[in-house]
Amino acid sequence: MQSLLSLEIIGDGEQRKMIETWIRDHKLEDQIILHGWQKNVDHFLHTWDIFSLSSLWEGLPCAVVEARLARLPVVAYDVGGISEIIKNGENGYLVKPGDWRGLSDRLFDLIHEQSLYQKCTEYDDRLDPFYRETMVQEHLKLYRSFLEKNK
Repeated sequence: MQSLLSLEIIGDGEQRKMIETWIRDHKLEDQIILHGWQKNVDHFLHTWDIFSLSSLWEGLPCAVVEARLARLPVVAYDVGGISEIIKNGENGYLVKPGDWRGLSDRLFDLIHEQSLYQKCTEYDDRLDPFYRETMVQEHLKLYRSFLEKNK
């Protein structure tokens, strides 16, 4: 019998061997997929229902912006600039860093409460500053201002 839920992990690290062993020992090879490092995650985002980020240190992660541009609810630790994008209970959830149980609980809520899930997917994010064209123009303005100051 195939599970309706699956977990796909992008990234890699020192614990990969341990995670692979845990997956194998618990016979979860069909439910948990380790993709390793990926250059382009856009393909993955459009096949997922929820995005989660459990990093303990971040600035403003592009992955969270990309997930919201794909209209995915986001569950993440409240670190760095993530709160600039994620509005707790509106387009996802922010959890105290290291609170893996809280992270799990919020994921559970999104999976089992359709109205909450829909609310998060329909949230009207104000992501205009993060569109590629806008970012390029803003960087150009910044570089020009530096050039003007150094004349």
